[in-house]
Amino acid sequence: MKILITVLSLLIGVCYAQDSTLVNVIEMDKEDQRRMEFAGVFKSSISLEGGGKSGFAGLSYDLLLSRKWRIGFGGGFCGAGADVKFYPFGVKRDKLVFNVGARANAFFPINGTNYMFYSAPLGLSFFTVNRINLELDAGPLFKQPFNQSETQLGIGNDINWVWFSLKVGYRFSFYAMKRARALDRLD
Repeated sequence: MKILITVLSLLIGVCYAQDSTLVNVIEMDKEDQRRMEFAGVFKSSISLEGGGKSGFAGLSYDLLLSRKWRIGFGGGFCGAGADVKFYPFGVKRDKLVFNVGARANAFFPINGTNYMFYSAPLGLSFFTVNRINLELDAGPLFKQPFNQSETQLGIGNDINWVWFSLKVGYRFSFYAMKRARALDRLD
């Protein structure tokens, strides 16, 4: 767990240091803005996630495809997976936003049965002005053991009805970082 927190801290530090040059950018045309964000929310996010697509705890990367669609990938302690989220009312900065999704992850508990978890979560997301994102969701769970013939045991066998996710992350834009470096070279 300490390793995951250290890695996340380093990634956020690097992204923040590179994004800090954006303070000097004043004028931007609509095309540049569209490449960086949707409704004031940067497209990419690195997050520390409990539950969800990363198993019990891990790191995830999310990418907004539009104001209403997002995909994500994650991995961590005991699992790895992916999800798709839909924001019916679109993403907005500094507002609580409802979302629905579909998630699949492989769950590999130590000394237990390996499972595929499939869930359809309902959740709430909050994208702050300072680029921190918070998300909480939960939904019904369908689980399938990888090997049907083995005796099912371990903690994965005890998780039966609901799978959840709690996520805290940092939003950034690769395009914004690239543009800021290009503008710095011009100075």
